[in-house]
Amino acid sequence: MQTDSEIYLSDDRHSRLVQAILNAKPCPFAGHVTADQITMALGEVGSIWPEHSRGDMVIDALEHAERPRTKAA
Repeated sequence: MQTDSEIYLSDDRHSRLVQAILNAKPCPFAGHVTADQITMALGEVGSIWPEHSRGDMVIDALEHAERPRTKAA
């Protein structure tokens, strides 16, 4: 059984994260701040990502990875 644990951020990162959430502008399509915007602030500023995004990040990293050069025959 896995239990959640507390996460401690540096005071600076915590402050930047709070500001990012407080300063989120309403989504032009939804007309309000969305859960996706809060998720992005948590991830981009606090490096806190939901478990389900892990696979997406691996795929993105692989797609943007530098490919090894092959030698000409």
